[in-house]
Amino acid sequence: MAFASRGIAVTGVDRSAFLLAKAREHAGSLRVNPEWVQADMREFVRPAAFDVVVNLFTSFGYFDDARENALVAANMFASLKAGGVLVLGVVGKEIAARAFEGSGTQDVAGAGLLVQRRRVVDDWCRVENEWLVVEKWVVRAFRFRHWLYSGRELKELLAAAGFDPVVLHGSFDGGEYGPEATRLIAAARKPERGPAA
Repeated sequence: MAFASRGIAVTGVDRSAFLLAKAREHAGSLRVNPEWVQADMREFVRPAAFDVVVNLFTSFGYFDDARENALVAANMFASLKAGGVLVLGVVGKEIAARAFEGSGTQDVAGAGLLVQRRRVVDDWCRVENEWLVVEKWVVRAFRFRHWLYSGRELKELLAAAGFDPVVLHGSFDGGEYGPEATRLIAAARKPERGPAA
């Protein structure tokens, strides 16, 4: 919405009809009209269609097979124009190791109480999450796993997809990915020339 509000043509992709409906509702309240596409990121490709691809807030790495994460990186690469940029943000493995908490709770407006339990699995390759949402004495449970990438691992994954260069940042203001980092953000460019994709 931040991009669309500035007059930038935006395409939003999600496989969840529910979340897309929420996005449409929010866009309507802001009087912007992005394109919305219901698709799985493992399948969505628009060859050389976009100047920028943005995937933030750890919306990457939820598939059981790591090869599917590599496929998503390849799809993002293929969907960029030559010279286009990917901005990908996750919680880096180094950050997770430094500040890991096994459980926590928070009140979520309109959704009730969220209870989270987390544990590291697969030799620090993934985090297993259990979310319990309590609203009016009704409990809904959600379980999922996501991959943890170190700075080096994320850089190698994106380089293998064809991105060059891949630059890592530790915050949205462009700080370095080091001991004080709060996020792992990769800014990766599709080369101007090279293999067509």
